[in-house]
Amino acid sequence: MHRRMKVKAALAGLAIAGGAAVAALAPASPALGFFSPPLLLEIHVNSPATLVAKGASAEVTLQVECAGARTASVDVSLTERAGSQIASGFGSTEIGCTNANQTVLVLVIAQPGKAFKKGTAVADGTISACTRRFCGSEQDQRTIDLGR
Repeated sequence: MHRRMKVKAALAGLAIAGGAAVAALAPASPALGFFSPPLLLEIHVNSPATLVAKGASAEVTLQVECAGARTASVDVSLTERAGSQIASGFGSTEIGCTNANQTVLVLVIAQPGKAFKKGTAVADGTISACTRRFCGSEQDQRTIDLGR
């Protein structure tokens, strides 16, 4: 009886190993690729950003790439120490996905209470898009210069 259990365990192990080998060597179904086009999203926040209207906003330039979707949303937030306070703001725009590298300018409006000033800020850029089957996003965070 003990020998029978060893034989069954060995056969089960061979079946699992054989199934794994077939799964690893078998090509992926072409229908999956046809119905699920790849989504490519890339974003890079450029420095410097330009102060606008005496610091009420800042123009942030980004390099983005989007493929596999019709449109994408590009969002940018800035956070800067301004004296003993924090100045922060947010801006966004929608772009058409061109399957090529694009330069995008986003106007980031400072929150009420504190304007941006010349110096450095932390920028957080995100690009998001959806296909028919799924959504994705990419993010770039970096310290940038704010200038006039």
